[in-house]
Amino acid sequence: NVGDDATDSDADETTGQSPVVILASGENNPTIDAGFYETASLGDFVFEDVDGDGIQDAGEPGVPNVTVNLKDENGNVIASTTTAGDGSYSFDNLVPGDYSVQFVLPGGFEYTDLNEGGDEALDSDA
Repeated sequence: NVGDDATDSDADETTGQSPVVILASGENNPTIDAGFYETASLGDFVFEDVDGDGIQDAGEPGVPNVTVNLKDENGNVIASTTTAGDGSYSFDNLVPGDYSVQFVLPGGFEYTDLNEGGDEALDSDA
């Protein structure tokens, strides 16, 4: 219920129910609507960059048990997870918005080069 009655969502975010609408005889109220959004997810893989080139090469292993923090647009940690045995992680059922991801460096490791190569799917983003 934010904004103009003709264009805002009238459904309660928890129950999906609109407020009570009282209609008199012959009255028409064309402003009761509901807006939905599809949840989002983000995640990928934490890898050991064996050759230190900043690119995830074939055969470079994932790093398990790395703490990964999800931050909101103000830099506040809103969720945390740890990488799986293969180095993968995921944050699911997210409200559309602006996020950043923080990778907590495990002992004995250093961050590799950022954004090397031309493939976003294979370079290091931290």
